Amino acid sequence: MKQIDNKKLCKYCLGCCKLEDENFNGVMRCKGFVAGQADWQEKWREALKSSEK
Repeated sequence: MKQIDNKKLCKYCLGCCKLEDENFNGVMRCKGFVAGQADWQEKWREALKSSEK
Protein backbone atom coordinates (compact mmCIF):
# COMPACT_ATOMS: atom_id res chain seq x y z
CA MET A 1 0.00 0.00 0.00
CA LYS A 2 1.36 3.41 -0.91
CA GLN A 3 1.40 6.39 1.41
CA ILE A 4 -1.67 8.66 1.29
CA ASP A 5 -0.95 12.38 0.97
CA ASN A 6 -1.77 14.59 3.98
CA LYS A 7 -4.08 16.70 1.81
CA LYS A 8 -6.46 13.77 1.26
CA LEU A 9 -9.28 13.11 3.71
CA CYS A 10 -8.54 9.39 3.64
CA LYS A 11 -5.51 10.01 5.83
CA TYR A 12 -7.86 10.98 8.70
CA CYS A 13 -10.75 8.55 8.00
CA LEU A 14 -11.85 5.15 9.28
CA GLY A 15 -14.96 4.90 7.07
CA CYS A 16 -14.21 2.48 4.23
CA CYS A 17 -11.82 -0.19 2.98
CA LYS A 18 -10.65 1.63 -0.17
CA LEU A 19 -7.20 2.07 1.34
CA GLU A 20 -6.61 -1.65 0.84
CA ASP A 21 -6.49 -1.06 -2.93
CA GLU A 22 -2.88 -0.41 -3.98
CA ASN A 23 -3.94 1.99 -6.77
CA PHE A 24 -6.22 4.16 -4.60
CA ASN A 25 -4.93 7.75 -4.38
CA GLY A 26 -7.40 9.14 -1.84
CA VAL A 27 -10.13 11.76 -2.15
CA MET A 28 -10.67 15.33 -1.06
CA ARG A 29 -14.44 14.92 -0.46
CA CYS A 30 -16.30 11.86 0.77
CA LYS A 31 -19.89 11.10 1.80
CA GLY A 32 -18.90 8.31 4.17
CA PHE A 33 -16.19 10.13 6.11
CA VAL A 34 -15.69 8.86 9.68
CA ALA A 35 -13.18 10.85 11.72
CA GLY A 36 -10.29 8.77 13.00
CA GLN A 37 -8.66 11.54 15.03
CA ALA A 38 -10.11 14.15 17.36
CA ASP A 39 -8.25 17.11 15.81
CA TRP A 40 -8.34 15.97 12.17
CA GLN A 41 -9.72 19.30 10.88
CA GLU A 42 -6.76 21.29 12.24
CA LYS A 43 -4.22 18.84 10.83
CA TRP A 44 -5.96 18.76 7.44
CA ARG A 45 -6.08 22.57 7.20
CA GLU A 46 -2.39 22.83 8.10
CA ALA A 47 -1.54 20.30 5.37
CA LEU A 48 -3.56 22.26 2.81
CA LYS A 49 -1.91 25.56 3.80
CA SER A 50 1.59 24.10 3.64
CA SER A 51 0.95 22.65 0.18
CA GLU A 52 -0.11 26.07 -1.18
CA LYS A 53 3.26 27.62 -0.30
